[in-house]
Amino acid sequence: MNSSRSHALLLAFTLALSALAALADSKVLIPDAPPAGVVSDPEFLRRASAASNAESQMSQLAVNLAVDAEVRAQAGQLVADHMRNRDQLQTLAKSKSVVIPTTTEGAYQTAIDDLRNLEGRDFDVAYLKTVRTDHEMLVDLYQGAASRAGDDDVRKYASDMLPVLQAHLARMQQLEIARR
Repeated sequence: MNSSRSHALLLAFTLALSALAALADSKVLIPDAPPAGVVSDPEFLRRASAASNAESQMSQLAVNLAVDAEVRAQAGQLVADHMRNRDQLQTLAKSKSVVIPTTTEGAYQTAIDDLRNLEGRDFDVAYLKTVRTDHEMLVDLYQGAASRAGDDDVRKYASDMLPVLQAHLARMQQLEIARR
């Protein structure tokens, strides 16, 4: 893949993630939506589910496409953790009568599609940046729910999952810095 095409894809990918971040905080796209860390319990469950679905899919791509063994290994860990998280989310959401997404769409699907078009080191770099950016948003979201969720079960779930997400974020940051 030529360098200018990979840079163009990375730029498009970054823009898609920026749109995702804007969606998380936007009052225009989501009427009366509070900031990412201050959402209703049902909205938290929906956002957490959408992100977990996407993280699982992006990381499965990395297991198959990453050229760096450490990136592949971390991606495998993220697949396992986010699949387990997704199961917990489904159980919790069902117990609260909240319908959560089971598919990936919107900016997340665009990011996945963009990753599919990359290969080699370009894929690894884009994957790490994407997952790091998403985990920054997720840590903020889960911190908000851990401290402010109205439901005890939602607050406990967010508190229990937060250290896992923080560990993912720290590892993605380490891998990203080491590959610059």
